[in-house]
Amino acid sequence: MGKLRLILLNFIFLLGVNAQDVELPADFRQHNLTMFNASLMDPTFALDTNWLQSIALWTRWQWQSIDTDPTTTLLNYTNSVNDNSVIGAGFMQHNSGVYLQTGGILNYVHAFDLSENAKLAIGVNVLGFQREIADDRFFSTDGVNIPNSDTNDFIMQLAPGIRLLLNRFSLSFTSENFVDINFSSNSNDSNNKKKVFLGAMAYNFPIQLIGIKEETYLRPMFYLKSIPQMETQLGLNALLSSQKFWVQGGYNNFYGASAGVGGIFFESLSIGVLMEFGLDQGVKEMDPTFELITAIRFGNKKETELLPQEIIISQELKDEQEKVTIKNDDKVIEVQKQETTPKAKLDSIKTVKAEKEEIVKAKPPLESKTITKGKYEEVEQLKGLQPGYYLIANVYGTKKYFDNFMETLRKKGIEPKSFYRSLNKFNYVYLDSYSSLNAAEKARDSKFYGRYADATWIFRVISE
Repeated sequence: MGKLRLILLNFIFLLGVNAQDVELPADFRQHNLTMFNASLMDPTFALDTNWLQSIALWTRWQWQSIDTDPTTTLLNYTNSVNDNSVIGAGFMQHNSGVYLQTGGILNYVHAFDLSENAKLAIGVNVLGFQREIADDRFFSTDGVNIPNSDTNDFIMQLAPGIRLLLNRFSLSFTSENFVDINFSSNSNDSNNKKKVFLGAMAYNFPIQLIGIKEETYLRPMFYLKSIPQMETQLGLNALLSSQKFWVQGGYNNFYGASAGVGGIFFESLSIGVLMEFGLDQGVKEMDPTFELITAIRFGNKKETELLPQEIIISQELKDEQEKVTIKNDDKVIEVQKQETTPKAKLDSIKTVKAEKEEIVKAKPPLESKTITKGKYEEVEQLKGLQPGYYLIANVYGTKKYFDNFMETLRKKGIEPKSFYRSLNKFNYVYLDSYSSLNAAEKARDSKFYGRYADATWIFRVISE
């Protein structure tokens, strides 16, 4: 009886293949996921592709065939645990036309800092799903189902991933089913020949679009995917993303060419569509494939997503701001004082007092006795800094927010630098340094020559 069911299953599979005129690869067909739910392609992608504190929905209708229409749907939630860790959980259904898999997915990724510009991310997807025949009409006689435990199984898969990030470049490797356990038969398939492997490399190019001040980048990604009993897939994706819209295009040597577009509304809702067209002989006669991608972000924006000026020195300090004006000869300097608790107030007063003492020792600017517009500070000397004019983007008293802001700037294609002032225990983030006040003013007034849209100010170190 078992042999009879096995023969019948193979017969159904052949029917499905003949109906589609092509055999589908044994993967989740997630090769176009670049903007949302990309953690299904590689668990480490959740670190910088998925929106944090969001729910995203992705549905793919393969070739629009009648009846056993192969589809994949993923409804996924993503959020951060801390600065370097992201978690996700979702519902997934995958129909290959032969099997229907229904279950859930858990995602976790953690990034380890190797240096100021390098990280190593390690992540894993844990998938658990019920697998059954997609069309059970072939397993019934006169409306009575024939039991078949071999085709109604609970499967668990582990998909680990590792990714190296160097500034704007990344190199990743993952296996979609590195561990594949069938709990119904108590079997663990450890045969590497049946594993799905994916290697990818990508690079973020910051670009400036006419009329758009927000962060925009172009991310090309090249990947190789090894699938059992199938030809290795070669693919290229390119994503153009901004805070208003996203556009993507790609090519896969099996599925063909794809193009997609989406809009971002109210900074928290994205809706987009994608179409894919077969080009090779085996699939070019098939109908187009459609994908729907939508995501919604809720709750407060994360510190990494805030504009720099929305974070005022430190998240722990302040509900109120007070500016203390200190006059030294012809120079007027504004010092920020933050207050929350009595202790914070006392620390702030000590900081302002120290600033006064430091400013009195400072010499007036060599270029002019008239201070430049906007916020300006100068000190006689600062340990570890060469004389010059530093274009300050932000100041932080908390390392977490400092690290997040530095990473945000790197994603924009800026190579930020920083220095620490023991006087006030703040980290100063600067975009660049200049030998003259005039050069620093030009960089400030031009928005760092079009590369940084938010406000900046000038900090001067007079001598070594």
